Amino acid sequence: MPGDDKASTQALFRYLDPGLVPEKLTVQTLRWGGEADKPAPRVEVLALEPQAKADVGARLAIVPPSS
Repeated sequence: MPGDDKASTQALFRYLDPGLVPEKLTVQTLRWGGEADKPAPRVEVLALEPQAKADVGARLAIVPPSS
């Protein structure tokens, strides 16, 4: 996967959550800094589709804060 950001990110997500379906990852464009009154630089990221987020969240254990 050298040089293939999408494939390496999908592999990382699969490592972190083996139940994740790579097709649930979509390309999103986010603002990356810049000044408010000028066009901002943007960065593309892979993000989970909303339903996929809910599916992953349902499998995560909720742990109360420790004191």
